[in-house]
Amino acid sequence: MASDKMRRNGMPITPPQSGMTTYDEAKRQANIAKHGLDLLDAALVFGAPDKVTLESPCGNEDRRMDIALVEVMGVALVYVERGSVVKTISLHRASKAERRRYEIAQPD
Repeated sequence: MASDKMRRNGMPITPPQSGMTTYDEAKRQANIAKHGLDLLDAALVFGAPDKVTLESPCGNEDRRMDIALVEVMGVALVYVERGSVVKTISLHRASKAERRRYEIAQPD
């Protein structure tokens, strides 16, 4: 799996396991207005077979970012794991740098 290439302190960064996914409704609406993408579609990123999982720290939160191709569009999903709950924070079109990181992580 491509995400196994990404490491934190020498250990693989693993994507979230199945569990409950939550979001803040106000943040969901803001994400739709700003990026045109709905946090409800996070499952499409989590389920993408070739996604890349990276660290995306913010303050003292251990955030993660999954970059994946979803319906031929590169997208980035930012989230945080809190126990068995995954809180989605942002879903946006992947930037050029994010797409490049995705491409580098893909097997030959």
